[in-house]
Amino acid sequence: MLNLTTSPDVKRKGLKNSYHFEEAWLQNDGCAKVVDNIWHKGGSMEVNLAWVREELVEWGKDTFGKVPKIIKKF
Repeated sequence: MLNLTTSPDVKRKGLKNSYHFEEAWLQNDGCAKVVDNIWHKGGSMEVNLAWVREELVEWGKDTFGKVPKIIKKF
């Protein structure tokens, strides 16, 4: 599990402190595109990680739905 936290000065959209990267995301080309788009904007490591986290969470919900809830159904 990848757990990322950021300093209070990095603006977030109300995300919880923990972050769960879903391995299934790697099977979709969109995951790499999200990371690549953010990383090429420049910025510090901390800011880039915060933005990647935010964007992947939103992208993951849009692409796969809420994975933990789906898993619980099975």
